[in-house]
Amino acid sequence: MERDLRPAIIAVGYNRPASLKRLLASIGNAVYDCDDISLVISLDRSDVSAAVLKVCEEFSWEHGLKRVRIFDERQGLRSHLLQCGDLTFEYGAVIVLEDDIVVSPFFYSFAVAALSYYEDDASVAGVSLYSHRVNEFVRAPFTPVQGGADVFFAQFSCTWGQCWSVQHWSAFRAWYAAHSDGVVSIDAVPSAVTGWPASSWGKYFVHYIVECRRYYVVPYVALSTNYGDAGQHNAFGSNAFQVPLLLGPKEFRFTPSVDGVKYDAHFAQV
Repeated sequence: MERDLRPAIIAVGYNRPASLKRLLASIGNAVYDCDDISLVISLDRSDVSAAVLKVCEEFSWEHGLKRVRIFDERQGLRSHLLQCGDLTFEYGAVIVLEDDIVVSPFFYSFAVAALSYYEDDASVAGVSLYSHRVNEFVRAPFTPVQGGADVFFAQFSCTWGQCWSVQHWSAFRAWYAAHSDGVVSIDAVPSAVTGWPASSWGKYFVHYIVECRRYYVVPYVALSTNYGDAGQHNAFGSNAFQVPLLLGPKEFRFTPSVDGVKYDAHFAQV
């Protein structure tokens, strides 16, 4: 489907003003080809909400409308992220970035190109900006097989920069409506994922893509990286999942999912 796709950028914050400031700076320094891009800064309620809100108010967005929303009551990570995903129903597509992420200057052009190419591919559940270099379940290096395109397809947990069209998100929401009370352990999903806390939205998405036989589109060269700041799921902070970013412009090459290199949720090629 060819249309003028302008995904909204959703920056997600809670109680880390310095992290949010760093994310917003990387968004502000990125390359854009138009000035009608919506930026939504979504803030969960915390005991430092005033400091976080100050960061948002001081950030100047020059490429469209900036909208700041802050919840009156604490939502929790899973509920907050799901509500950010629901903004696809308003904007048609979204790029969701938690506050410990930094993006490549070319993240937006990649997101637009990938979302447009795979919008009608029924095997695709979303587009990842992050590209794993570590198999997180065994803490071993991971290097995907090259397939000739700039992307491969995986059932990994991709929570460090991801994009969805309204079609992608609607399919997940329909599945989630029947599974929101919990997920059942299945062999095709790593036990570590099933054991993630109830506050994790990512474990639901992994179960969804495995059960429904869908994949994330994953770039070989990352368009986002994870700073691993201390937070709700990371008590001490870690740079173990930092990855190199694309820092030069390029024409992205895609391939239909049926022809692409694929990996399951265990990091095994299929």
